Amino acid sequence: MSRNSARWVYLRLIIVVGLMAWLSVSLARMGVVTHAQGAVYYVSDESGDDSNPGTEAQPWKTIQKAANTLDAGDTVYIRAGTYHERVIPQNSESTGNYITYAAYPGETATLDGNGIFVPVDEGLLYISGKSYIEVSGLRVINSAQADILADGSSHIIIEKNYTDNTGSSGIGVWNSDNVTVDGNEVERACHGGMQEFISVAGTHIFEVKNNHVHNGTSQYSKEGIVVKDGSYNP
Repeated sequence: MSRNSARWVYLRLIIVVGLMAWLSVSLARMGVVTHAQGAVYYVSDESGDDSNPGTEAQPWKTIQKAANTLDAGDTVYIRAGTYHERVIPQNSESTGNYITYAAYPGETATLDGNGIFVPVDEGLLYISGKSYIEVSGLRVINSAQADILADGSSHIIIEKNYTDNTGSSGIGVWNSDNVTVDGNEVERACHGGMQEFISVAGTHIFEVKNNHVHNGTSQYSKEGIVVKDGSYNP
């Protein structure tokens, strides 16, 4: 290859890389969901160990281990089982590469808050001050407060989850932006008398769709889906 040809190949490579970076940032600004090819990890309550590397053959045991580890574009698949723990994601993103927490395809992964302390106005699965987090296909039950709660967060997707038996909201979104709550089922929420089955408060740029809320408690007649406290879409 001649020197001029090599320079031309190098120049084209720089142009392609630059265009890809520009497209990623532009899509993020437009609110388009992108999933980079990050690492894929696995959690199994039955066969896992948090000292493992988190592969499918050697999974972690707890979801919180994943929450401590996942970075931009990473995905954790949670195998069937019941996980008695509280989950608080520790990392987030800023360029549109979602960190994804998802049930393993075809399996039921249950996060059970029975007997676990959850502070007031927080959640069993609690996304606080984070960006580009997706929670998909999980069964989250028995929280003394909310089951899934995003607070002060941005670009959050909560989809296809099932929540049951909560002291507060099944799903809550507070003081956040660019949030999608889609295709979830919420029942027996608010038995502590506070909030609503799905609560969106102080939040802007959001979409709530295709959710099924039902089976309220007899003690409190709580609302199903409420958008409040100055929430708006521009």
